Amino acid sequence: MKKYKWLNKDSRAFLKRGYLREGESAEQRVVDIAKAAEKHLKIKGFAEKFEDYVARGFYSLASPVWANFGRKRGLPVSCNGVFIEDRMDAILDKQAEVGMQTKHGAGTSAYFGDLRGRGEAINSGGTSSGAVHFMELFDKVSSVVSQSNV
Repeated sequence: MKKYKWLNKDSRAFLKRGYLREGESAEQRVVDIAKAAEKHLKIKGFAEKFEDYVARGFYSLASPVWANFGRKRGLPVSCNGVFIEDRMDAILDKQAEVGMQTKHGAGTSAYFGDLRGRGEAINSGGTSSGAVHFMELFDKVSSVVSQSNV
């Protein structure tokens, strides 16, 4: 089986737009990712097998892996999910967490299903604005904080 058959003109052009360093080839980047993974996992021989599997198209790397894995920038993770508890301190803590994840290049998602509904009573008196109201906070932090150009 021909190695890197999937690495055509279009995929090379795409990878050059922010995933590879100046003068770096996609093949070299795969080798560097494989070596970084072997070092992190401490599994002798992992790099060769991993590089072979990517080269043969058995593995397809996520954008943040191409851009960040083994480098001192961003996170090598595509997306993170957070669970939002029905407490104001938890809501604000998770907003900060999502902001930091976004800062380091990760996409984010959140589960708002445990928040009380609009009009339900809250402990300090008054009523809740509902989950959608809090979703706007998370939408804002995600649009304001950059994803490290990834």
